[in-house]
This record gives sequence, C-alpha cells and structure tokens, in this order.
Amino acid sequence: MSKILSKLWNGQLCPIEECCDRDTEIRNLCKLMSENKERLSQGLTEQQKVTLQKYDDAVYEMLSLAEENCFIKGFRLAVKCMIEAMR
Repeated sequence: MSKILSKLWNGQLCPIEECCDRDTEIRNLCKLMSENKERLSQGLTEQQKVTLQKYDDAVYEMLSLAEENCFIKGFRLAVKCMIEAMR
C-alpha cells in the first residue's frame, strides 16, 4: 500500500483540516461565526441554548456528509482522469 493511502486510512492525513487551517478566509469566517454565536447565546434561555446546540450539531453532521461526498466524487474524478491519461 502506498504511504499516502496508508496515512489517509490511519487518520494521519486529513485534507479538510489542512485546507481549513491554511485558508485565511475560512479561518476568518469560523471566528466570525463563533463571535456571533456567543453574542446570540447571551440573550437565550437555557432551553433555547439547547435548541441552538442541536441545530449546530445537525449543521455539522450535514457539512461532514457533504464534505465526504465531495471528497469521494473528487477522488473518483481524479481516478478517471488517470485512467484516461493512461490510454
């Protein structure tokens, strides 16, 4: 098995984290989201905070699934390009 596939399999390589860590725009948006959530949370009741957390959890799960699907489609496209190049 190649080193890169082994690292990917063992969780030593995370393309999404690397992308977000290096992208200033994404980092700035995450900071803005965090600041706005903090301001919003200050005016909420405990029950509303629970509801907001459930919303955040659902959004995170949806984004994770979308990122996974994009990775799979991108990987498949890359393999198809490699196969095409070999012909």
